[in-house]
Amino acid sequence: MGVVARRVAPAACPGPARSGFPQGANRAQQYPAAARLKCYLACSRALFHIHPAGVDKPLSLLRESHAQVSLGQLRWMGRSKVHITDSFKLWMMKFLSLRVNSAAPSEGQDQPQDLFNTKDAADNTGITILAVEKPQNPKSFPACWIQIDGPVKSKHIWGDLFGHLLFLVNQSTEAQCDNANAIQPPVAKNNLSDALKKLKITTTDSTADSLEGCLDCLLQALAQNNMETSEKIQKSGVLQVFASLLTPQSSCTAKVANVIAEVARNEFMRNPCVDAGLIPPLVQLLNCKDQEVLLQTGRALGNICYDSHEGRNAVDRAGGAHIVVDHIRSLCSKTDPASEKLLTVFCGMLMNYSNENDTLQSQLINMGVIPTLVKLLGIHCQNAALTEMCLVAFGNLAELESSKEQFAYTNIAEELVKLFKKQIEHDKKEMIFEVLAPLAENDVIKLQLVEAGLVECLLEIVQKTVDSDKEDDIAELKTASDLMVLLLLGDESMQKLFEGGKGSVFQRVLSWIPSNSHQLQLAGALAIANFARNDGNCIHMVDNGIVQKLMDLLDRHVEDGNVTVQHAALSALRNLAIPVVNKAKMLSAGVAEAVLKFLRSEMPPVQFKLLGTLRMLIDAQAEAAEQLGKNVKLVERLVEWCEAKDHAGVMGESNRLLSALIRHSKSKDVIRTIVQSGGIKHLVTMATSEHVIMQNEALVALALIAALELVTAEKDLENAQLVQILHRLLSDDRSAPEIKYNSMVLICALIGSEPLQKEVHSMAFLEVVSKLRSHENKTVAQQASLTEQRLAVES
Repeated sequence: MGVVARRVAPAACPGPARSGFPQGANRAQQYPAAARLKCYLACSRALFHIHPAGVDKPLSLLRESHAQVSLGQLRWMGRSKVHITDSFKLWMMKFLSLRVNSAAPSEGQDQPQDLFNTKDAADNTGITILAVEKPQNPKSFPACWIQIDGPVKSKHIWGDLFGHLLFLVNQSTEAQCDNANAIQPPVAKNNLSDALKKLKITTTDSTADSLEGCLDCLLQALAQNNMETSEKIQKSGVLQVFASLLTPQSSCTAKVANVIAEVARNEFMRNPCVDAGLIPPLVQLLNCKDQEVLLQTGRALGNICYDSHEGRNAVDRAGGAHIVVDHIRSLCSKTDPASEKLLTVFCGMLMNYSNENDTLQSQLINMGVIPTLVKLLGIHCQNAALTEMCLVAFGNLAELESSKEQFAYTNIAEELVKLFKKQIEHDKKEMIFEVLAPLAENDVIKLQLVEAGLVECLLEIVQKTVDSDKEDDIAELKTASDLMVLLLLGDESMQKLFEGGKGSVFQRVLSWIPSNSHQLQLAGALAIANFARNDGNCIHMVDNGIVQKLMDLLDRHVEDGNVTVQHAALSALRNLAIPVVNKAKMLSAGVAEAVLKFLRSEMPPVQFKLLGTLRMLIDAQAEAAEQLGKNVKLVERLVEWCEAKDHAGVMGESNRLLSALIRHSKSKDVIRTIVQSGGIKHLVTMATSEHVIMQNEALVALALIAALELVTAEKDLENAQLVQILHRLLSDDRSAPEIKYNSMVLICALIGSEPLQKEVHSMAFLEVVSKLRSHENKTVAQQASLTEQRLAVES
């Protein structure tokens, strides 16, 4: 369960309260309450969902029943006027299978005014915000006209749309628009050109007032069409001028930083910002005391860092991250709105600075940012925007192992569980889940989460969502049950929840196995497999009937069953079969027969666990080993899987099971079945494995074959070049003592065959064996003496 590192996309609106708008994040973004009452904007998991015009619901109901959709969504409430082109309707229906009613202007209505227009040059698609109208009734919602020619693939166009739309909606409802029915008209191109020209000569003969007027003109133009305006700014050469205007003494510094922040929302403008030398003066501004300057500077640096290696490197060289971390540390305990806005922007800046960059993430961790962020989460848990920014930062840092060690020394588990308990919305829970998952990979944090009460939260989610067919509930059920299984991977956390087999959590997990939900069946079986990690737990569970539950589960998935459930149930049975006292009980219960039903499976994970379960069951169980070893279908399947070179695990387990059938049964019938099925060559190959345990198992099995059925196997052993392999093993100084010992035992058995004896004598084994008489291992030295004597007699 991994967490996708999150990024805070460039902040969009030019007012003082922006924390940024995520592009491509896996969740919905929470905006300030005032904005949420007018228009919801979000980026999460679907593409678009727009309330069609004329929804037959009272306004009060619409406020609470807006669409809860995931990726790239616009949630409209109240009077929504949406102009949708035919191409967009087709696109919507193709990708979302939704019917969207067009609400174009009726005859006689004023045609909407073009306020924002952005095109993707690659495919001539784009988005146009035509107008945002102030409602006549103050309690109503603003109307917005949108035209979308899609599909729009550029993430930057989507970012522009979200940012401008929220800004326009906010602007249309603020006090300064008291008597206006729409926002101000677009900035004239001549005005923009004049402003750019004035800015180019500002260092010589422009007054502060004229400078401020120019900056206001730029900000207005950026708000209406960010991409086009940014291109003009770049071409005009004004970026180089900004570097000289970024001084703490200037009254316009905040607006200059604001313009840079808006410009840097465009990917094509970030490198030019770096090349224009804007990073050093921006970083120097981080040392000033003016909060508006700090806010805009944080936005500018964060946006320049977004998806830009050059931007991040420049900020790193200038020491910007260290100053921002110090600011966060000093502001951490302040709960006034201005400080919280600043904290939100600074957290977002660090997020963009370090995202998907292990070196910069490690740098922040070494600066001690993690304890500060955890403290921040606890103090500001009532501030939704800041809380979410902390969670995004945690998700970014939590993948590094060094970060988990730092997190383990904080109260992060307690804070996250406390925050989780307050959440109602699926998107908010999902954000916390995606921080919990990587953190829960650390065993110390696993135990902390269990002690903080996370398991009870997870069980409650499972209970509430298990019977739901809603997409969000299904996703939540999966995440909760998966996280539950992850918590059981820690020895201490697992044992605490097992409670001697009487724990309520353990009992609840047992109830998942007979569930009709594949997800709960899977999680239940995996949980049992994790509980079965020591002999005491295994013995208790077998004695209390868990084996029958697992076999019943497997029976439900024999024909076209769920592969993940099959794999999980077999994993649990394999672990339960490890204690010696459980083997006979499980064999009597019919586990071997239940497992053999999956011999037809073509899925390597199922094959692997099937083989492991059978191998565990027959360990020291002669009767069961003989019964399975005489099963021709099983042996033929094993021989087939021994050649599964694309699946090393299946190939290895097949070889080991072949060897185990011989070693534990010591049966001539089993050996004959294996010889007739063509298994000898695989056992000989197994003797050359890189794993000593597999080499040894193969040599012991081959020695038994030579002792019990040498005549039957003689030809196959000769064709497999066993004698040459044994000579190589004895000559190799790297061979383990047990390998040398069992190789000599096997040589003594092979000389009972005339053709194999000739091979032994032809390869000068006496010389190799005589050297081993002085081996440091006494057992090897003694066997070397015996082998030498035997070879001398036979020669």
